[in-house]
Amino acid sequence: MSKPVNVLVIVHGMSPHPEPKSPFQLYENFWQDLLQEEPQIAQIFRESYIGVEWGQELPLNPSIASYQIRTDQRLTRAQNFVNERVCYDKVIKDPHPNNISMPMFGGDGMDFPLLTPLVRKLVVGLRESIITRGFGDVIYYSSEDGEREVRRAVYGQVLEKLEPYYEREDIRLHLIGHSLGATLNHDFLFGLFARNHEPGFCEKQFGQDGQRFEKWRKKAQKKD
Repeated sequence: MSKPVNVLVIVHGMSPHPEPKSPFQLYENFWQDLLQEEPQIAQIFRESYIGVEWGQELPLNPSIASYQIRTDQRLTRAQNFVNERVCYDKVIKDPHPNNISMPMFGGDGMDFPLLTPLVRKLVVGLRESIITRGFGDVIYYSSEDGEREVRRAVYGQVLEKLEPYYEREDIRLHLIGHSLGATLNHDFLFGLFARNHEPGFCEKQFGQDGQRFEKWRKKAQKKD
């Protein structure tokens, strides 16, 4: 029996930043920390790891037309577009009667001069980063179109790097996911190993990546 091939895959989660940073430096730092704690890992994962990026335009470049970047990467622009129109600073400058500022945030009524700026900064920051951008990633992946495009990006990157190992008999996948990345890892593995289930990623619309996924799915479910 041939020696097993261990493959480590790392997938980031939702991104709450208006100008996302590449996750690859974070992956490398994590990898180096692992090696420092457990040097023998380098012998287990001889090819280091497969780092994945999705849902972020890297770097953010407004001079490039949206149709020139991956569909999932347009998420950054879409979330920034929404936030620019519903952010706190925008709302308080709009005299529309439906825009009501709560008293402790600077509106009419009782106010807390010392507490207001701190609370406002905290709450507004959480809303505009975690809710608009962070949960925006989750909502996008929960939609039919978003699920398709995120999987196309994530699965495609993993499958491309896995291709050289296909003929090996014993392939062992080790996946690390942060936040929403854990869900993506689960869905990837479920699609490969779940029996009596036809994952959507095998559909013809995914072209070569769909064919690769189906090929690996058959290999994963091959009976001894």
